[in-house]
Amino acid sequence: MNIRLALGLLAAALMVTHMPVVAHAQSSLGIGTNDGMAPTTTGPFAHILMWINLRQQEFYHSLAAAMKAMRQDGSKLWLLIGLSFAYGIFHAAGPGHGKAVISSYMVANEVALKRGIMLSFVSAMLQGLTAVVVMMLAYFVLRGTAISMTDAAWFLEISSYVLVTLFGAWLLWRKLGPSILRLFGRTPAYRLSAAHAGHSHGGHAGHSHAHAHAHSSHSHAHSHAAHAHALHVHDDHDHSHGHDHADHDHHDHGPGEVCDACGHSHAPDPAMLSGDRFDWRTAWSAVAAVGIRPCSGALIVLSFALLNGLWIGGLLSVLAMSIGTAITVSALATIAVLAKNWAVYFAGDGRLGNRIHSIVEIGGAAFIFLVGLLLLSASLSGGV
Repeated sequence: MNIRLALGLLAAALMVTHMPVVAHAQSSLGIGTNDGMAPTTTGPFAHILMWINLRQQEFYHSLAAAMKAMRQDGSKLWLLIGLSFAYGIFHAAGPGHGKAVISSYMVANEVALKRGIMLSFVSAMLQGLTAVVVMMLAYFVLRGTAISMTDAAWFLEISSYVLVTLFGAWLLWRKLGPSILRLFGRTPAYRLSAAHAGHSHGGHAGHSHAHAHAHSSHSHAHSHAAHAHALHVHDDHDHSHGHDHADHDHHDHGPGEVCDACGHSHAPDPAMLSGDRFDWRTAWSAVAAVGIRPCSGALIVLSFALLNGLWIGGLLSVLAMSIGTAITVSALATIAVLAKNWAVYFAGDGRLGNRIHSIVEIGGAAFIFLVGLLLLSASLSGGV
């Protein structure tokens, strides 16, 4: 058991450490504000991240050269698209809160991998779209005003970090809230069975259920196969009730519904068995928190495209960049979820496995909250 616990905790640790330190990363989904500068990285993967940052700078200069070449030769468009796609892949591997939010959200919630990948793509596309909107706003609305495009991008960046912080706090409350309420004497208003309401067991072999019906000769045959309750266990037995049915309305209980007579849920709710707790509102909150921050790499490409009348090339470049970013974020999110599943698997299906599962989910929610606070404080202290 100690070996399984150690392996489970090791897998959970790998899930957390694969995400780099992001306190000073001005990035959402891996695309940062200061693209020309290599941010300082720390942690066990510092050398790898530094290498990625250097490659990102090379891609940045290659993008600028490809834009200039496309102005002279339209056939260079494909070169620009290819470079933008590669730029998105490498840039998303660097420090940034986008992949941290998406990965941690998937870890903190039972989200199917295909849905998580879909969220990664939607977030990346929304971020590219935000860059287009900011560029159009700056060109058509903010010209001649004291507000620059950099100011608008910085404001959206701060808004994104605030949303990430609030989203993390919300997830953390959802995971810890019920436990906190129980500490103060409050209990959730719902239970799987209605507190055994009106259900009395006495004698267990050949016991009887007291139903007050005025019915005529109606027989109920119950077969309890090793029926276990919290405080006692029933062996296999059959019993019948002599009821007098006169004008008695029969009713059926749907899956998950609680019987008014015995207080039990006779059939489990399929949603409880499926393990699928996907919440669209929560998912879209994660997408909005990430996507509202414009992709500054896309802003650079779009600004050059706008000044040189190359709108089509700029838009296609942003699309390719977003797809590349989404692929990397999806891969990292998949690694995080698989690490969580392995941690739970090694811990086993018993109480230890449940504890590991809960710890990992709470850790994912707390990680989102801390990432938001760190990024917000770094941006506010550093200014524009």
